[in-house]
Amino acid sequence: MLARRSISRALRAPKLRQSHYGLRHQHDSTAPRKSARRPGVFSFVIFGGVAYGAGYYLNKKPDDKIDAVDHTQTAAAQRGPAHTLDSATALIRAAEESRTFGNPRTTGGHFHSTHLASNSPIEDRSDVLDAMDAGWQLWGVYDGHAGWATADLLQHNLPASVVEALKNVPGEAPPESLDETVKRVFTDFDAAILDPAAAVIQDGTPDQRAASVGTLAPALAGSCALLAIFSPVEQSLRVACVGDSRAVLGRAGSGTDALTTIHLSEDQTGFNASERARIEAAHPGESPIDPKEGRILGIAVSRAFGDSRFKWTSALQTAAKERYWGFKARPAADTPPYLTAEPVITSTKVERGDFLILASDGLWDNMRSEDAVKCVAQWREAKRTGKLRQNWQQRAETGSEEKEFVGEWKATSEHFVFEDDNAATCLVKNALGGRRRGLFTGVMSLPSSLSRDARDDITVQVIFFDDEAGSK
Repeated sequence: MLARRSISRALRAPKLRQSHYGLRHQHDSTAPRKSARRPGVFSFVIFGGVAYGAGYYLNKKPDDKIDAVDHTQTAAAQRGPAHTLDSATALIRAAEESRTFGNPRTTGGHFHSTHLASNSPIEDRSDVLDAMDAGWQLWGVYDGHAGWATADLLQHNLPASVVEALKNVPGEAPPESLDETVKRVFTDFDAAILDPAAAVIQDGTPDQRAASVGTLAPALAGSCALLAIFSPVEQSLRVACVGDSRAVLGRAGSGTDALTTIHLSEDQTGFNASERARIEAAHPGESPIDPKEGRILGIAVSRAFGDSRFKWTSALQTAAKERYWGFKARPAADTPPYLTAEPVITSTKVERGDFLILASDGLWDNMRSEDAVKCVAQWREAKRTGKLRQNWQQRAETGSEEKEFVGEWKATSEHFVFEDDNAATCLVKNALGGRRRGLFTGVMSLPSSLSRDARDDITVQVIFFDDEAGSK
């Protein structure tokens, strides 16, 4: 099981339109069977790790690369400049990254990533964990809300916790055992966030208040989590989803130029019929879901880490507010918890030429899954044939040519441009306007005080499992 020192090492190592506290429409999905959390050594060890997080949040030094990028993006947003195409593009490129990873069945894989802040500071987090010695490669996207503390803790600890737990699953175990192990890690991890925080509220003393706030931070904030777990030996891919970040797989179809979009996650909101049924069954006689806005007592997602205000009793929340400046208890929250961190897990076999897109909801607010897959496929072809940037700026739509929009827009293929070496950057640019240069530079020029009305934090990872175009 995961050792305490491993957790310690890892620790060291409102948008009005479409935020988690704003209106959002999503498609339905199927909810899994709920399983009871099984406490044990694993939970105890994570408790220690999250308790250690008090000092971590009060004293941590941000990752140099992320810190520099976020300061650049935040400073640009706060100045409120009128961005040019070049400066707006540079802002997205500042956070981009690309790496290779081992894949014994092919010549190797490659992944691209970037993020763009709207909140100041950004609340999204992401990571990649190369655990090939254990037979796994993991990628994660964590969309924080009400602050960054929960997402930050997940980024530094959740993937390693999953790998350590999977090491103890026998090689001959059925796939269901792997899924149950991942579910247990997620729910135990959430308990390890909430339980020490509850203990601090009940037992803490005033002279320990500073340290206590550090322990409370991940419980008061919240985060979605999207974790992709790839076995190169078996060419199997699992996606564990909590919240409304989304995973889609792009695959070549049988016909000429055919392309298939495979959803590997479903947005978990009050508009999701299975999620709605699950919540209503758990709270008979109550009406926690707003049928018009799809919110669960005010929040847009039905599964999340942290978010104690939707999981603690009113008495505990009142104590948190009175002693540690916590949130006011939610009205009508009579039988908590209303949210869970148990993931929905999907599995698929990876085929030659497949690519995976993982992104926080900031991308999907303006781009359909099918259009994102088409965008990456067309980017891959443009890069393979040396046609990236071939028509740089010439293909732009001028103001008179752009379709009118009032606050909302959708990214579709007629507006795509392919002028960036990074596939994730290409997705973000096209989601925010693409050829519609006035839209793109305009939405990128909004200061942080206004940008949340136009766009959310956006984090994107694109994984090419065996595609040479991704590494050129």
